[in-house]
Amino acid sequence: MQLRWRHTVPWILGWAVLALAGGVALVRWDIAQRRDAFATDARIVHRLLSQRAVEIDATLATLSLLDTTAGAADAAQRLPALHPTVLRVLRRAGDAAWSEASLDAALRDAEPTSRRDRRAVLATIDAARGHYVLVLAGAAGLSHALVVDAARLVDADTWPLARDGPVRVELRHGGAVLVLQPGADRAARPLGLTPGFVAAKTLDAPSQPFEVHLQRATGPAQWPWAALVAWVLISATLVGAAAAVQRQRTARRRAE
Repeated sequence: MQLRWRHTVPWILGWAVLALAGGVALVRWDIAQRRDAFATDARIVHRLLSQRAVEIDATLATLSLLDTTAGAADAAQRLPALHPTVLRVLRRAGDAAWSEASLDAALRDAEPTSRRDRRAVLATIDAARGHYVLVLAGAAGLSHALVVDAARLVDADTWPLARDGPVRVELRHGGAVLVLQPGADRAARPLGLTPGFVAAKTLDAPSQPFEVHLQRATGPAQWPWAALVAWVLISATLVGAAAAVQRQRTARRRAE
């Protein structure tokens, strides 16, 4: 009995090593595939958000140029109906106050920077509502501002991620965080030893220097368990077949 057990133990150890090596390879391959898919989605998200940020810059610049024409102020107020990302259009002429009193101080503080840099600048962020405000100080003491809804920066039909999916998407700047997509609920997130897949890159729009931050939690719950179980069974079958062949050869040599 002991002799037979001594012959069996090496085969069991060999099967364990084979099953473990194959399992590690399967898990690493699966993680690499999911990481590559995440990285691709992150690049698309960054490109789409950057494009929309540049469009908002162009819209604000156009308002500033056209506001000298008759009826331009009334046309600007119709902009939110045509551009869902823009919630409100604000205006200030001369020494008058801004058309929205609650933003007057923040916009006045940002105007000198806009006038110095000759471009739109980020005036304030309302993280609770998911809004931010851009201001552009124009010529002849005429300035404009746009209140932007961050959640509407990208249309649903072009957004590459499932809105109810596991990826969390944020815009970060100066400690403020605008949540574009909440990701999976905390209770539903898989537990892992690392933060998961993370990507971060600043928008390609100087007026809106947000860092696009994406994160997807990952852990053993997302491993390819069906493939792992199948590999364990296959490796056991292979080792068992090899052991049977070895026993037949040994028996044949003894008989000879």
